[in-house]
Amino acid sequence: MNASIAFIGLTPMLSTLAMDAAIVGFIVCCAVVYMMWLLVRHRVLMRRRGAFLCGLRVMGGSKAGGWMIGTARYVDGAFEWYRSIDPRHVPTIVLRRGGLVMVEHRPPSVDDSLALASDAYEIVTLETGRRGRASVCQIIVDPGVVTGLMSWLEAAPPGGVEYATVGHLV
Repeated sequence: MNASIAFIGLTPMLSTLAMDAAIVGFIVCCAVVYMMWLLVRHRVLMRRRGAFLCGLRVMGGSKAGGWMIGTARYVDGAFEWYRSIDPRHVPTIVLRRGGLVMVEHRPPSVDDSLALASDAYEIVTLETGRRGRASVCQIIVDPGVVTGLMSWLEAAPPGGVEYATVGHLV
């Protein structure tokens, strides 16, 4: 492919075809760098202690939200959820343990509109203690993670998380 160069005064100018190819090449390079960043971010998140793959949707309000795929982990008194396609290295959603209540856990049904609706996963419904749309959310996880989540929720200090942070426990 030969790119013709036209001269306007002393400044060379690429043909339209060569300029389009350069722009497309730049966009492809940016997309590859973004995908590599997401892969590295995912690997770093999954190496952290207590991390697992997790789908999440917000249920509060008149209509349930759509499923979002991500990575979650337990950190101190919080459940942190990182959306897979978010380039930031901070959690997208943080739910404090003191306000979380597990309402139910069950296998996915046809009504859940999931691509991964199989018996290999379980849907857990959580009340978050917040008001409004984020008052109830659902996560879809491996059954082993459900056991870990129940353990983590029950392992809160006596008197609740706020009681421990005030300094009542030694």
